[in-house]
Amino acid sequence: MARSLARSLWAEGYGDLVGNTPRRLSSVDYHYTIMALGLNANRQAMHPGTTVRQDCLERNGLSVTDAARILGVDRQTLSNLLNARSGISPEMAVRLEKAFGTSAREWLIRQLDYELAEVMRRADEIEVEPFHTPAGERRGEA
Repeated sequence: MARSLARSLWAEGYGDLVGNTPRRLSSVDYHYTIMALGLNANRQAMHPGTTVRQDCLERNGLSVTDAARILGVDRQTLSNLLNARSGISPEMAVRLEKAFGTSAREWLIRQLDYELAEVMRRADEIEVEPFHTPAGERRGEA
């Protein structure tokens, strides 16, 4: 999704936001770009469990029980994922890759993008003290 957004933004003349050529936006760049363009930044992100339900179970006509058996997990574990009560762990990502073909890395990226989107929705509420390097000093120098 971020890749297609970057290409779309570039094609529509937003080259300053995504560079002179289409490139994959980092999750942070993607979310800041969405906010900068005023594109429904407050819309709740889709939990990756929804994608698992649609792309793995429904597409293949599997029940939760059948899919849990295929994945080698108990039904409650899969149900928690599908109902957004838990996320995709690295182990679950490997199980999904082995069972349904989508790479473990892609599942983990979806999970990370979801978590980042949830945090970005409340980024203004996160307070930190900015770090400033003392004048004349550079990082990494003793």
